[in-house]
Amino acid sequence: MYQRRSKFDPFWNNIVVAGNQDGKPFLGTVDKLGTAYTDKIICTGYGAHIATPLLRDYLEKHPNMTQGEAKALVERCMEVLFYRDARSFNKFLIGTIDVDDGVKIEGPLQVKDNWNIAHKRA
Repeated sequence: MYQRRSKFDPFWNNIVVAGNQDGKPFLGTVDKLGTAYTDKIICTGYGAHIATPLLRDYLEKHPNMTQGEAKALVERCMEVLFYRDARSFNKFLIGTIDVDDGVKIEGPLQVKDNWNIAHKRA
């Protein structure tokens, strides 16, 4: 990746890395320019603009969120993103990483869409 970036022909990738480091959760990202950071919440693409504020707000109010709450929150964010992005698809996967249970991938899950509101007349 470094060689391509140095030649001004970068891969247009955002890479998210998740796992456990020294027995603690780790979540980090590297963008196409090589900017790297770690955080409790990382979203890419349109989700970085729409879902990140929703996730941060909930995490501030519920710092000891359960895995079930986190899954419901991600599903809600995916619903918001689906309605806001005309190019989106209503199916998605959820991956969880747990020290005891390891990695689990759920899905494909589907946003429960309801477009009746778009057809109501004032």
